[in-house]
Amino acid sequence: MAWLLTLIRRRFVALTATAAAVAALALAVAALSTAGAAPARAASRSYLTVGATVSRRTAAPVDAKALASLGTLLPEYSCSDLTSQDFSQIPGAPTTILSATLVTPTSGSTVSYPYCQVDGIVAPQVQFQLQLPTTSYAQRYLQEGCGGYCGSVGVSQPAASGQNGVDECVPLNNGEFALGQDDEGHIGGGNTEAWAVDDPMLKVDFGYLSEHVFAVAAKAIIASFYGQAPRYSYYDGCSDGGREALMEAQRFPHDFNGIIAGAPAFNQAALNAMEEPYESTADETSSGQPILTAAKAAVLHTDIIQQCADPGLKDGTIQDPRDCQPDWATIQCAAGATDTSNCLTADQVAAAKRLYAGAVAPDGEHLYTGGEPYGAEGAWPGIVIPAAGATEDTTFFHSIGIGYLRWVGLWRANLSLNLDTSFPFSQQTFDQYVAKNNPANLASVVDATDPNLTAFYRAGGKLIQWQGWADQFIPPYGSVAYRQAVIDTMGAATVGKFYRLYMFPGVYHCGGGYGPNVFDLLTPLINWVEQGQAPSRVVAALVSGGTGAAGTGPATGTVELTRPVYPYPEEVRYSGSGSTTEASSFTGFFPAKRFNDDIQWAGFPFTSGYEEWCDLDGSGKNLVCARKGEQGS
Repeated sequence: MAWLLTLIRRRFVALTATAAAVAALALAVAALSTAGAAPARAASRSYLTVGATVSRRTAAPVDAKALASLGTLLPEYSCSDLTSQDFSQIPGAPTTILSATLVTPTSGSTVSYPYCQVDGIVAPQVQFQLQLPTTSYAQRYLQEGCGGYCGSVGVSQPAASGQNGVDECVPLNNGEFALGQDDEGHIGGGNTEAWAVDDPMLKVDFGYLSEHVFAVAAKAIIASFYGQAPRYSYYDGCSDGGREALMEAQRFPHDFNGIIAGAPAFNQAALNAMEEPYESTADETSSGQPILTAAKAAVLHTDIIQQCADPGLKDGTIQDPRDCQPDWATIQCAAGATDTSNCLTADQVAAAKRLYAGAVAPDGEHLYTGGEPYGAEGAWPGIVIPAAGATEDTTFFHSIGIGYLRWVGLWRANLSLNLDTSFPFSQQTFDQYVAKNNPANLASVVDATDPNLTAFYRAGGKLIQWQGWADQFIPPYGSVAYRQAVIDTMGAATVGKFYRLYMFPGVYHCGGGYGPNVFDLLTPLINWVEQGQAPSRVVAALVSGGTGAAGTGPATGTVELTRPVYPYPEEVRYSGSGSTTEASSFTGFFPAKRFNDDIQWAGFPFTSGYEEWCDLDGSGKNLVCARKGEQGS
């Protein structure tokens, strides 16, 4: 193991130098790119045409005004020769290439262009995959995030550039991007996070470091393969990948020119230790049986949509769930009712109200920035409440919650912890797992709540954050609270120069849902970074058959309707004329009623400078962490 510890030490010692080198490279690349951009190319936008059939095997559209041609680069040597290249001396990210395989289009394959698939490891064990186009690379690199606790590698199209199994962004399926993804430094995930028990270094990689060292390694490999570094580098992640995205903007502001942070689990300690475990017990009897069943969640969803769908949208979605004030008397079964199949009992109404409220301490203090949003009920089974016939300990919230409480959230694992109705959701438990002044927990390592993005802004970075208003996994109120914290910290005028938040009605976690959920945020981000065109209105499409989670839709589908979505807090309403299926018939407006986005909870306000940075001590055996702020200075 001595060689492993040596590699770890080498990586951490070199981190400061690496950040400076990457910063210099970013400035040089920016200067180069400004000079040489060619005009954008025309493209079809068929997925925004109502009635059109879209296919996951058809290169779908990019905005005609979007992508400037940077020119195509061909490899300097063959794909197989990559395995003979020495990347062990990359500063801060010593890397080993395990394999390099040429992948080509074949009959019946979804591969539409030839690429070199590179599999490797950044020390100590950040496994990664790169896909390097061999005939069509257009000098852009896209790094993809990973969900849950990750633990696996697989390049796939992120949600912000096409969802529901429908590919919507030409660069990602015609080979213009070099693509990369990693496993956050460990193998496995799910019900047992054993990787987090005895190796604190793996917790650091998961917490904040893996995406940075992989970015450094990926750019070095790309530079070697094509003869020069990427002109532009982008990051696109959702859920934990959204947390990773914000972590990059906060801690490593020079890694990427543009970042998309979807439905970010950025407030991770509170989410995984408080909110999700609480929700997993809020619908549970003392014997572990569900109170609100999957069948009754469907009944509740129908009632909520009937009462709260925004008539201005004309598509059966709730534009902002905070506007919803249900009449519970019409939802609860009448006293003495014998048929309760289409109503909720008093106990079920109480359980639903607990889910909407979110984690609350006995004294009434909220332990997270909010609970389940109105409109997400149809997606609760299996996630928030048990699927039909199952018990509470089978839900995703129970699994990820106990994984954090037992294995991930503390430096010393608590293997005997049980999660049931007796678990104490209190200020004391909050302090144990979430308080950033407690060195026993990992909040200062895994959280990406720092609202000071000044370094990212000064580096020229652009950030698009997005989330579905019907997100069943991560309450969407945290996204608006983070946006407000950034504004409170940096000022609205400055924030408007580099940051946008989009909230999509009727959209579930990272895509899918019953609202328009096929959209492209990557093209607007590229536009903003490379051409200075700040994004405003984007258009989302509802595709037939696409009501499930992202990536579960049919191979082909029909566009049923389109809707514009504007940067939060702007909303949308029907203009009064034109087809109600067309986005062009809707206009944006600022609602007269504005909510206070400085959401009060036990961790309010989001603050700066809490970040801990960890390194091995002089012996090379012990991990030492110190609070050094955003960029570790």
